[in-house]
Amino acid sequence: MGEMTWCADGDRVSVRDTEYDGYAFGVRISDGSGRYRWCKDTSGADDTWKRCNVDLRENTAIEIRGSKERSGHRTIWFNTHTFSH
Repeated sequence: MGEMTWCADGDRVSVRDTEYDGYAFGVRISDGSGRYRWCKDTSGADDTWKRCNVDLRENTAIEIRGSKERSGHRTIWFNTHTFSH
């Protein structure tokens, strides 16, 4: 599993892997424009946060979905959450 934070001011996302399981943890962010932004932590469960700046459209709903990835393949998807932006 992992954790993520999102700061609307500046469109910053941070993710952190929390398990020593051989998978990277990341999130996919969408603002409905047809483009996806990705942020993932490939350093393993070492308390390091990966910070990403994403450029999102203003006044839209933001959809964030978590995933676990191994060898470049997303194999486990987590629930999707939607926020107002």
